[in-house]
Amino acid sequence: PAAVLDGEFLVEQPLDALAHGAAGHLRIIIGGNRDECSFSELPGSYGAKLQGGGINEVVARLAWELAGMPLLRSAPPGLLKGRAEQLLADYQAELRAANGEAALDASGSAQRLLDAAITDISFLAAAQLIAARLAQPGGAASVYRYQFEGYG
Repeated sequence: PAAVLDGEFLVEQPLDALAHGAAGHLRIIIGGNRDECSFSELPGSYGAKLQGGGINEVVARLAWELAGMPLLRSAPPGLLKGRAEQLLADYQAELRAANGEAALDASGSAQRLLDAAITDISFLAAAQLIAARLAQPGGAASVYRYQFEGYG
């Protein structure tokens, strides 16, 4: 979603405002959960739930997310699919490194991969981007960046 500039409440894009010192007098804490989107597994919760398409569905959903990124807006479908497959491979490697081979052998591994990717795209990338803007000289009086890595 894009911010609507009304000239009164918002006179510039929020990230630009942060870069220009709009929060220079504030002490900020920002972060998220590494598994933000895994809450979709809970009954009654909303989230990016797979509809039974497994890994192929994950690739299709990631390609859809990538299609809106500025450098890929005009990319042909084959390129988007290739980028999505590479991104998925990176997430598979990350989960294996963190949790061992068993992390991707259980049923639901496709959902786990989608949850990790959507967490990064929807939550953690924005938190990192905002924290980086605030950490610049004059960006904020102080910035505390946190990330919860998991359960227990």
